[in-house]
Amino acid sequence: MKKPKQEPQKPKRSEAQRRADKAYQERTRAEKNATQRENFKNIAATFRRDEAERIAEIFKAHGVKPSEVLRGAAAALLDGEPIRTEAAPLIAPAPVENDSTTSGEE
Repeated sequence: MKKPKQEPQKPKRSEAQRRADKAYQERTRAEKNATQRENFKNIAATFRRDEAERIAEIFKAHGVKPSEVLRGAAAALLDGEPIRTEAAPLIAPAPVENDSTTSGEE
């Protein structure tokens, strides 16, 4: 029988290297967190789970990210263009059930 080829394994890091990695991460973590808080801000919207999933599907189908949609809407408003807004939930339509009592068949 033929033995399966063993793929080359990447070299293991020594205990000293792992300790040095951990120390470096701890030193830089606070700085990274401060920079993140200082330079970035979230704009969030909360949706019901089914609506959020539907919206995510639409964005994925069109290859856009939520941040791109918000930037586009903000740019349109800055240019004086109206944007479409929806107050009602945007959810997938409920599936139509085949019910023999409503089809007119007896």
